[in-house]
Amino acid sequence: MPLSVKLSSTIGDLKAEVDRKIKEESKFRMLRNVPLTVFKVYVADQAGKPTNIVINLGHDELILVDMDQTLAEAGIAAGTEISYFGGVEYERWRVDPVVKVWTGM
Repeated sequence: MPLSVKLSSTIGDLKAEVDRKIKEESKFRMLRNVPLTVFKVYVADQAGKPTNIVINLGHDELILVDMDQTLAEAGIAAGTEISYFGGVEYERWRVDPVVKVWTGM
């Protein structure tokens, strides 16, 4: 879901905007009951993409935890791609990072 946000926005602002879009736009209906809690930089602007097409495994320093921090303070630049996912599921997946077919839709 591409979003255009100001780098002066906080991570909390970003979360509120993404959550709003999920709630209001029918194309995201399948995500409405998924507990999305964590933002993580997937790829920084002008950087190479990770080999895993689902999420950037490892590099937990790229998890954005301070909801009051601005995107700029977090090192986010224009063109940065950010993943949004459930923290509990991520921790389970890290133990066995195999892409499996999800039948939740």
